[in-house]
Amino acid sequence: MAARISALEANIDSNSGIAVPNSLYTNIGKLYSNAYFPEILKDVIDIAGGIVSTLPSTADINNPQEKVYIEKYLRGNPQFTGEERFKLLRFVRELVGGPFAGYMLGWMIHAEGSVAASKIAMLREYNFDRAEDLVSKIADVRKK
Repeated sequence: MAARISALEANIDSNSGIAVPNSLYTNIGKLYSNAYFPEILKDVIDIAGGIVSTLPSTADINNPQEKVYIEKYLRGNPQFTGEERFKLLRFVRELVGGPFAGYMLGWMIHAEGSVAASKIAMLREYNFDRAEDLVSKIADVRKK
C-alpha cells in the first residue's frame, strides 16, 4: 500500500504540466495488492470468527423478542452494546463475505490488467544502472 501512496507523489510532466503517477511504484503496489488481498480477507474472517457466517439477520434484531437474546449474547466489552457489536459484525460480513468482497476479488485479479503486463512494465521502467551503482558502492566492487 505504501508503494501505491508513493506512486501518487507529484511527478509533473514538464511539457503538459500534468501530474503522472510513477508507473514503477504503481505496478509494485498493484502486484502487492493482488497477492495479499485474499490473505487480508482471510485474516479479517479469522479475527471476527465464525459468527460472520452465522450472524442473525437484521430482521432478527428488529424483532423485539429476538433482539433481547441477540443483545445479551453478543454483548462483550461493557462499553459496547450487543446491538453495536451486531452492527460491526454485519459490516465485517459485508466486507469479507458479501457481494462487495466478490467484486473486489474479481477487481484485484482482472480489472488492473494481468500480472505479466505489470511485470513487463516494471522491467521496462526500472533503472538497473542505478541499482548496480548502488550495489557496487555498498560492496566496494567495480561494476562490470
